[in-house]
Amino acid sequence: MPYDRTEHRQSARLVPHETIASLNDAAFQWRDAAGLSRSRAMSLRLRRTEVFNVRGLGVDGTRAFMSLLCGRLPPCAGQYLLLGQDLSLLGAAERRRLLLREVGISLRPDGLFSHLAVIDNIALPLLVNGVAHGAALERAGIEITSLGLERHAALLPHMLGTAEIRLARLGQALVHRPSLVVVEGPDLELDVQTVARIRKRLLRYCEEDHGCAVISTEHRDLLSLVSATLWLKESLQPSMNNDGART
Repeated sequence: MPYDRTEHRQSARLVPHETIASLNDAAFQWRDAAGLSRSRAMSLRLRRTEVFNVRGLGVDGTRAFMSLLCGRLPPCAGQYLLLGQDLSLLGAAERRRLLLREVGISLRPDGLFSHLAVIDNIALPLLVNGVAHGAALERAGIEITSLGLERHAALLPHMLGTAEIRLARLGQALVHRPSLVVVEGPDLELDVQTVARIRKRLLRYCEEDHGCAVISTEHRDLLSLVSATLWLKESLQPSMNNDGART
């Protein structure tokens, strides 16, 4: 039976800052541009309706941290809880179902399958979560309209420009209304209209779906959305600024 998010979202409205993800001394590793092995360990909580901006790790470190949040990269040590469940204690199938249902991913160069049209790519998260094909396409169409991609719905990814690819990836990440979305970018070189669409869609996601977004951007037009910035460069523990932040 397809999953139904209605009850979950009604509960979220009663507790808007419910913790979605918790990192408890969770360590992750990556290689930097020089090929050197780097690592960080951190403890933090990600709550509903909040937007976190990741800074200070460079491209490879940021991608490693986001891969940790997506469940693709298990922590080397410590604990990662998603909606109260320790991912390391779940079986492979149960962990995969939880991640597919509760996490949306917009990381480069992932996301779009080259042989599928934009609308089919965006519908994929719904289909893998058991939504009927017709209903999935209908909801994907709504997502496409909200992102201004109506003219591109039937196109293959190689026929898209950079802006359209970024929007399609975001739509794919948000269409199933996940609890947590992880977004790399947007890029500083994106045009103002595209950034405005991304901002509007992320804002609606937080306000209506009561989700939590983790982004990595220096784009000033998006910084007003940010609840806290995670500065991860200088120490093993993150420092956070803005409202409700800790240092």
